Amino acid sequence: MVGRPPLPIGTFGKITFLEQASGSVQARAKFRDFDGKVRLVSRVGTSRAAAERALKAELHERRTPSGGGSVSPATRVRDLAELWLESGEGWSTGTERTYRSMVRTQIKPALGELRLREVTPGVVNRMLRAVSDRSGHGAAKSTRSAPSGMFRLAVREGAVASNPVRDAGARLGSTSSRSPRALAVDDHGASVLSEGMARSVIVLSMAGFPTANSRS
Repeated sequence: MVGRPPLPIGTFGKITFLEQASGSVQARAKFRDFDGKVRLVSRVGTSRAAAERALKAELHERRTPSGGGSVSPATRVRDLAELWLESGEGWSTGTERTYRSMVRTQIKPALGELRLREVTPGVVNRMLRAVSDRSGHGAAKSTRSAPSGMFRLAVREGAVASNPVRDAGARLGSTSSRSPRALAVDDHGASVLSEGMARSVIVLSMAGFPTANSRS
């Protein structure tokens, strides 16, 4: 007989309730912690609804990393940015200074309060387009490298399944370049007509017939 699959990391199972002798209600659920262990979490309330709210609040807190460099889907982007900057990744002093400036002026204002599970390729696209509109497509392409590195760290930590910056499809090329002007149908017709008339004038002139130019 195949056993039940384990809970995914950072999730909880079915909530059950236990009536207390005092009249209060205990809400309980199994939670699979970030060390892989399953723990029974419980909270008490004056009613089933109150106990369930208290339990869900506690489970939400458990899903949020308590520090120490841990990263989970509930980690805020601002915290991931700090962890990434502290990791260094062998940058030169100039590169680190540039990345810190990007995080401070571009990434935190746009994404800082979002949790990692909330950052999608669409969210990244909107941020990059805003940077492009404000500072130019070159600045947006440079800014892209910082969140890309941040989310590579999140992928390595198992907090997200894929890098939303890599999957973002924003076109950052300059929008000011103009396409070659297509020859309109009327323009084309007029051009052909003019060329035809010019050839006719030349033929008539060579044949000895008077033309408007020869009469003037």
